[in-house]
Amino acid sequence: MQPFFHQWSILIIAMPLVSFVAIIFFGQWLKDRVSHLIATWMMMLVIVCATGVLLEKVLGLAPVEFLQSWDWIRAGDLIIPFAVYINNPAAITMFMTAVTAGMIHLFSQGYMKGDVRYSRFFALISLFTFSMLGVVLADHLIAFYIFWEIMGFCSYALIGFYFEKRSAQLAMKKAFIVTRIGDVGMFIGIVLLYFSLGTVRISELGQVFSSGQLPLSQTMVTIIGLLIFAGAIGKSAQFPLHVWLPDAMEGPTPVSALIHAATMVSAGVYLVVRMYPVISASGTTLAVVAAVGAFTAFFTALIGLVMKDIKRVLAYSTMSQLGYMFLGLGVLGFTGGVFHLINHAFFKAGLFLGSGSVILGCHHEQDMRRMGGLAKFMPITFWTFLILSLSLMGIPPFSGFWSKDEVLGSAFARAHELGGLYWLLWVLGEIAAFLTAAYMTRLLILTFSGRYRGNDAPPEDYLEDKARLEQEQVAWETRRYGESLGGLATLYQPAEEAALADGGEADGASTGGAKAEEASEQHHHAPRESPWVVTVPLIVLAAFAALFGFVGAAPLGIHSWERFIHFGHGAPEEVNWLVVGISTLMALGGAGTGWVIWGQRPAWVTSWYRMEWVKRLELVLVHKFYFDEFYEAYIVRPVVQMAKGFAQFDFWVIDLLVNAIGAGTKMFAYVYAWFDLWVVDGTVNLVGYFWLGVKRVIRPVQSGNLSGEPVHPGAVPGRHRGAAH
Repeated sequence: MQPFFHQWSILIIAMPLVSFVAIIFFGQWLKDRVSHLIATWMMMLVIVCATGVLLEKVLGLAPVEFLQSWDWIRAGDLIIPFAVYINNPAAITMFMTAVTAGMIHLFSQGYMKGDVRYSRFFALISLFTFSMLGVVLADHLIAFYIFWEIMGFCSYALIGFYFEKRSAQLAMKKAFIVTRIGDVGMFIGIVLLYFSLGTVRISELGQVFSSGQLPLSQTMVTIIGLLIFAGAIGKSAQFPLHVWLPDAMEGPTPVSALIHAATMVSAGVYLVVRMYPVISASGTTLAVVAAVGAFTAFFTALIGLVMKDIKRVLAYSTMSQLGYMFLGLGVLGFTGGVFHLINHAFFKAGLFLGSGSVILGCHHEQDMRRMGGLAKFMPITFWTFLILSLSLMGIPPFSGFWSKDEVLGSAFARAHELGGLYWLLWVLGEIAAFLTAAYMTRLLILTFSGRYRGNDAPPEDYLEDKARLEQEQVAWETRRYGESLGGLATLYQPAEEAALADGGEADGASTGGAKAEEASEQHHHAPRESPWVVTVPLIVLAAFAALFGFVGAAPLGIHSWERFIHFGHGAPEEVNWLVVGISTLMALGGAGTGWVIWGQRPAWVTSWYRMEWVKRLELVLVHKFYFDEFYEAYIVRPVVQMAKGFAQFDFWVIDLLVNAIGAGTKMFAYVYAWFDLWVVDGTVNLVGYFWLGVKRVIRPVQSGNLSGEPVHPGAVPGRHRGAAH
């Protein structure tokens, strides 16, 4: 007997698609309330079904590897099935996706209240959830890749949700193009797999690579593994394709939580998890995965120390934590890598939603220098944010501690085994743990501690940034429409102030955002707690951040996670108490350092900030190591110039040649038609008219009557006169 929820797992993918289709095709007849009810209740059903699948796995009611398949595409001998493949990592990832997406759907009802594109927003996040669940469950890599690209489209559309803003347009294009670079490599890897092995079904690839009898050279295995990993680098915003994620914060905060923290960026890690038999078959590929992850974890954590926008701090934190996951997978820490993937999705989704609650409370202000003292105004947001932050920092006993410790323990074990570069990777991971605790302490202090600074005069560089953005917007509007439409002051802004009213009441849809005067007046009101639809998801995700980690608390002797998620048949690793101690000290040390620098700020810190080398270092970090400038100068501009050169070549050479050939052909046809009309037809007609004239001349000479007598109408041919006689 097939397990019930596994048997109907295809419905888990289908339900978000149903809500998307319903909202898109019937949205003009549905009120906003009905749209969000359809999307949210569908997600509640998805949570129930995903929980059922996970419980069947945990309780042993379902096989370890469950496979359902239907013929999808037939082309001669080629058959591409649509297959659902559920193993333990897929089951827990599906549960994580369902829970986080469900909480974000609920949160969005409060955050997006009053948005003129309210129904469109829920349609797009439903489509995204459908595609993410498809990625999680798909067995055939062609179907996997299709869902993967639908996710890319949803990211593009949601980053540019406020497409009236020039900055949002640039961010959506940047995200789409940069991630496509990795996707091209991934697609080439899929093609090489098919032509090398004759199959791209994940369930079959695991059997082929575990058999130890590969019809491939080690070089080809490495090339395929690196190409597959290229897709993960792009989607998970790892070095060197990391530059798109901070700009993706242009989208609404629920988008940042769902796509750019919990699910889509995690899909790159999940790709490596799903394809781990292929990735782990090459030591070189594993080393690259670990090196990219460790370096990204370290240098993005450094940048997070100086970001002023609360969402950008969390964006760089996301890239850093994803780097931890790749580090774990690259050092054969499969169990720890997947554990951190799940834990991170819960606490980082909660942190982004918490930042959204803060932004609502501060009247859509995202600069932490304009916040402060929010703990007394927004107690629920503060306590949930604190729990989520402690989990991210890796402070025991919160969930992030258990998974991060397992990743670093695997890195230490690999370094002890192989030495060399792997020691550096472990050290980078430990330093990143220190930096993570430091920048999150800074965020907590600037946002929730002290007094509220929203009514103070803004810093000078704050005004400069605002003026620069305003000038860019006006310049773009002028180029696009021939005149300025009013700049940023008249642009639609997300979630009007009505969303903060008790119960989230609003007097209809917004028609253009707050005017500059209204926005200025809002800053003179004290922040207040968000409505229940915003705070309930925070409480749920904070509970996961506090408690979920105990399923894998190996230092406490709890090995449930290791028995459920593992690669191969290895026994649970022994706890390395040295690594546990070092990791804990690094987290506590980072938090303490952050408290001293940004909380106490003694005189020596102030004098330290005045040092020239510190200012230069801060400038480098503020400019994100100048990667954007480097790419702009040495990749974007040369490519644009080359494209312009090709365009000119196309216009003046290709098009000119084609047009010349067309014009020549047209001229030849014209001359040919003239020749045919006046020479060929004229000659034929002349001959015809000549003989017509000859006929008219000789016709009177001979009538055709050989007897020479007139023929009477009544005469009978062949009879002679006198015949009657």
